[in-house]
Amino acid sequence: MKSLDGGQSWTPIHSGLSETARGRVASIALARSRPGTMYIVADGRVYASDDGGSNWRGGTDGASALAVDPTNASHVYATDSPLVKVSTDGARSWRTLASAGPRAK
Repeated sequence: MKSLDGGQSWTPIHSGLSETARGRVASIALARSRPGTMYIVADGRVYASDDGGSNWRGGTDGASALAVDPTNASHVYATDSPLVKVSTDGARSWRTLASAGPRAK
């Protein structure tokens, strides 16, 4: 949901999100260096929007949290314990950056 009037009214913003991802957002990251660009983790998958959330495109499976480089909106970091992944093209492709250690039990 998106509000442009301080929460007085709301508009659904789920174009491009899978049916199971709608309403299951676990993490949100806004790209401060590029207004309108944002990333979410929903149902374990990273989605990206370049138009303030009106439309979404799918990225990668296996994520629980994410962050955006504050100086470069195309650099996104996602965690999927114990892995840390990085995208340098706005969540279109990913590579494993590091292992954070053993998986917690």
